[in-house]
Amino acid sequence: NFLSLSNKTIEKNTSAYFDLKPTIPSGYTLVGAFIRDTQALENGIIPIYSLATQGSISFRVVNMADQTITLTETMKVSFYLLIKKG
Repeated sequence: NFLSLSNKTIEKNTSAYFDLKPTIPSGYTLVGAFIRDTQALENGIIPIYSLATQGSISFRVVNMADQTITLTETMKVSFYLLIKKG
């Protein structure tokens, strides 16, 4: 499923950070996450990295466009999640 981003305005040539909390099945632990797809991210917004720790994903994007861009809750991202049992 896609995870909603929070509302943020990103000036050109700057980055923004998000902390997302995916739903993990009971008995499993989140150990990693890779960006799979972005939905409705504006042109020029480039994903930089994601790091999964303690059940959440820290996610960073950079604005490479020549203008300020506002991200809204309707813009979403999905990940391949690496989980382990136990």
